[in-house]
This record gives sequence, structure tokens and C-alpha cells, in this order.
Amino acid sequence: IMRVITVTTTGKIWLFNDSLVIYSEISGIFVTVYNAFTQQNKKYMEKVIINSYEDFEKLVGQQIGVSEYVELPQERINLFADATLDHQWIHVDTERAKVESPFKSTIAHGYLTLSMLPYLWNQIIEVNNLKMMINYGMDKMKFGQAVLPGQSVRMVASLHSLTNLRGVAKAEIKFVIEIKDQPKKALEGIAIFLYYFN
Repeated sequence: IMRVITVTTTGKIWLFNDSLVIYSEISGIFVTVYNAFTQQNKKYMEKVIINSYEDFEKLVGQQIGVSEYVELPQERINLFADATLDHQWIHVDTERAKVESPFKSTIAHGYLTLSMLPYLWNQIIEVNNLKMMINYGMDKMKFGQAVLPGQSVRMVASLHSLTNLRGVAKAEIKFVIEIKDQPKKALEGIAIFLYYFN
């Protein structure tokens, strides 16, 4: 799909897939531009593919990627309350929250936001040649700003450390859950996964 994103004095600038394309009305040709915009935004669109421990090891200390945003509507908050039996009014009673909540609204459960981590992580990375993967634990996790119904969150992930435990890759993923258009993060921490490669 190609669409115009701006018009200049000499032609139109189009966005085609992940590249900027300039159509010059003077010369009548398309020119693909791989500039800072294109390169910077590739990390939002491409999964990192891991096929071995050695592939993982190359990413230690680096940002792996950024997920897409996912919305947390009130309906999802209510379903989470039903699943966890946590029906505290600040999460599910919208009328009371308008009056009594300091946020003037209900808020998503902190653990609902945290529970989105596997879904968001799978948007960033694809690990192949596995027997299995196990969620090992969480470290230094803390909540920041509350997420309101209708707000969207995304994950920024980097590989904090990687350890070879007799053939099992113990990956410590430093993550931040950001709220769209908000300066403060929803939560951050280190998620620990065990990857059993074939």
C-alpha cells in the first residue's frame, strides 16, 4: 500500500511499506529514500529471529525491539477481574470511580498490565529450534503510572544478560511497559525466561 504523507514544492513524499518514496514531478521518477526515519522505525516492524544460543548471545546489552501498542479497554479489565476474583471498585465500578478515584476513572489492574508481557514479547522476538520455554521469574519489577481504560501500552525490551545453564539459555530481559502519549511508564523490571534449545 502506498500513500502520500506530505507534499513538497518539488513533488510528493509517499510511504510505501517501510520506506519513504519521493516522486519528483520535475523528472517524473520515483526515488526510494532509506533515511534515518526508515532505519529508526524498522525496529518497530521487524521481529528479531533467534535460532540458537549463539544468536541470543550477540544481543546481550542491546535493545531487542519495541512491540506494537495494545489497548486495555474496560471490557478487558472486567474480564481480568473475573478471572482473578479481584473486583475492587477502583477497577470495575466506573460510576464510583468518577467520584472517589483520584484518577476520576477506573484503572487497569497492575497485574493485568504485567500479564500483557508475553503477548508483547512475542511481537518483538521469535525463538526457533526449541524443545520448550519456561517463565522462570521476575526481578526488580515495579509499577509506575496507572493505566486508564482505553489507553494503550507497548513493551520496550533489551537483553540484560544471558547464561548457559548446561545447555539451557537463561535470558534476563529488561523491559519497560510504556503508555501511549504519556511521559511516565506503567511498569518496568526484568523478566527471566529459560529457553531449551534442541
